[in-house]
Amino acid sequence: EPSNPNPMNWLLPAYETTWRVVLVCVIKLRYRNAPNTQKQRKLPKDYMSDISKRRFKGEFTMPGVYGFCVNVIVKEILRLYPPTRRVYRCFTEDGGDVKADIELCHRISVDDAFSPGPLCFRSERWFEIRAHLGSEKTRQDVSYVEQEHGFMLFAVYCPAGQKSTQTFGLKMITLLAVVLCDG
Repeated sequence: EPSNPNPMNWLLPAYETTWRVVLVCVIKLRYRNAPNTQKQRKLPKDYMSDISKRRFKGEFTMPGVYGFCVNVIVKEILRLYPPTRRVYRCFTEDGGDVKADIELCHRISVDDAFSPGPLCFRSERWFEIRAHLGSEKTRQDVSYVEQEHGFMLFAVYCPAGQKSTQTFGLKMITLLAVVLCDG
């Protein structure tokens, strides 16, 4: 009934986009033929045997810089296939609609050492960005640079961005992808 809003209209699209991202992750982990494919297949399995923050974010390679880990694999999937492809806003002052093409922004080539092949799955780009910044940068600095290199936050304030819940979505994608890869 149109006058009675159905909460499923909000839940089902989120559910569908999560599975789209998980499916892409499975394809990239199982069927991708790249030099580091074996390492990338092993990382999520290792993470499932020890779901600690250290295992998710990787080992420190130098102060403040983590090594190759599950986190960068899922970030690269979300960079290439963002759950929200486009954001639409209607401005009442002039009645015009504005569309932000998040998918296009994620795939635009940034002309620097971190972005060769912006349409290619290359999860090591996240490690390279963090290693380049070094240990003196704050989490906000790293987030800002990651946005410049194609991983954008979708809101000024995100309820899932709290310290206790900020990696829940990434970990959920990892769990589902590992189960499907090994199942």
